Amino acid sequence: MSLGFRLTRRSRLILYPGLATPIDSVVALIIDGGEAVMIDSGSGLRASVEALAVGLAGLGYPDRFRVGLVINTHGHVMNAGGDWWAHEVLKATIAARPPDSNWIESGDPVRTGAREVGVVFRGTPVGLVLREDLARIPVGDLEVEVVHTPGHTPGSQSVFLDDDQRLALIGDSLASISPRWDSSEEDWWRSLEKIRERDPDIICDSVRCYMGKAAKSFLEQVEREGPRRIE
Repeated sequence: MSLGFRLTRRSRLILYPGLATPIDSVVALIIDGGEAVMIDSGSGLRASVEALAVGLAGLGYPDRFRVGLVINTHGHVMNAGGDWWAHEVLKATIAARPPDSNWIESGDPVRTGAREVGVVFRGTPVGLVLREDLARIPVGDLEVEVVHTPGHTPGSQSVFLDDDQRLALIGDSLASISPRWDSSEEDWWRSLEKIRERDPDIICDSVRCYMGKAAKSFLEQVEREGPRRIE
């Protein structure tokens, strides 16, 4: 997939693992009416934020739109490590869900997974703390839904957009579980059902995007294999 790859009519892929660093997550941008929301922010390493800057500029930032909000799917460094840059440079508000929001603010090296991959997580203020199971957030004339999908971490959440296709940005909601992150296998299975019942046409996790039949196959494979456990 290329930089700025079209996911739906009003969403684009702007970062993915290996584009800048191996520990970056998928980062997507939803744009409408001069407003944009970024989903996750990558690792925050220099090459990563430079790639984000290039990707945003290629889509017309700052002349065509501004990035007012970053929604974190969870608090791990691969997904939320770039929050500091989004906050300081883009002047975006950071949105996350407890307790992951606390990890992001404190830069907790264990809970964010930063120590595990040998990087520093720069603690960043979370200006929008999401607590309800479902939050609806406007983006121009669009509305995205942010759904609590815990399991991988207690504060994991998924972002859904109904555009010309139904997009699900799930981060690591269906990835591994570990006691070091207070994971819950019971919650993981419930979150799988939440995602599946919305029947998305496109699913992006932290690693790649699956489209059409591949999205359905991904969910079937995840259900067969269940959560991978890390001690």
